[in-house]
Amino acid sequence: VAGGVGATFALPVYHALLREMPSAKVKLVWAIRTAGDATWAAATTPPGAKSIMQDNGVELFLTGDMGISSSESPSAGGSGSSSIEMRSLGRGRAGNPKRPDFAKIIDDTFRLGTEESVAIFVCGPAEMARDVRKRTAPWVQRGRRVWWHDESFGW
Repeated sequence: VAGGVGATFALPVYHALLREMPSAKVKLVWAIRTAGDATWAAATTPPGAKSIMQDNGVELFLTGDMGISSSESPSAGGSGSSSIEMRSLGRGRAGNPKRPDFAKIIDDTFRLGTEESVAIFVCGPAEMARDVRKRTAPWVQRGRRVWWHDESFGW
């Protein structure tokens, strides 16, 4: 899970996991303000790797104001923000503004293999990392093995 510039750290790790562990189930969830904020990632795609827009293992969410007022788009997060809510580009849901649903993403991940260990790597704002951790806690309490790494940042 990467937030904003956290992808400068998370994306190379994602590509290394794909390269060195081809049978691993790897997913990258990346929340950024604008599509332009991801242009560097497309330019730095390793040889033989898919671009982030063509990689089914990448879910990209846009958080910035896309020129649509909050009255034109329902708020999914109830944060009181006047900008459009996050928008997923990774799976053809660009017309469905929403924030990454970390509860669903994490639950879906843990349901894939009931006995497998799961590694969660977060690099982004501390609030995002706390939310991901909160959503992971019930699975740990049920006995799932989780390797957790947090590279939070903020002011």
